[in-house]
Amino acid sequence: DSPLSDLAVSKAPEAPLKITPELIQEVTDNLASGVKDMEELRKQVDALPAQIKKERSADIDMMYTTLEGMIEKQTGMLNEIKAANTPTAANATQESGGAAGPNADQLKDYIESANRYAEEAKGIQDAVQKMADPAKN
Repeated sequence: DSPLSDLAVSKAPEAPLKITPELIQEVTDNLASGVKDMEELRKQVDALPAQIKKERSADIDMMYTTLEGMIEKQTGMLNEIKAANTPTAANATQESGGAAGPNADQLKDYIESANRYAEEAKGIQDAVQKMADPAKN
């Protein structure tokens, strides 16, 4: 049974995401943690030896661009969650009978994006480690 055969199986429709204050907090924490991790990773790229930065400048530029983009997007998502959870927005939402905060589709998108960004950051982390210590490869 190959792992690819699992991909071919059509997925059953997912249950709708139940939005709770705890889930919103978890997503917020994950995004904030992701931003922090990527800022730390950017520092690791900064710390690469000058010779490597010179030899691999195109790769390094791509890493910076990717990290900056992911930091910007996650910060934007955090700001959207924060804006949706302000007292004015919360009051308006509760008056209309819903929960305060982002809707289920937005939250699901934030979760998927955070996971994707974490994978991307892992790839950059691995590349930075290989550049920093080529003897280990």
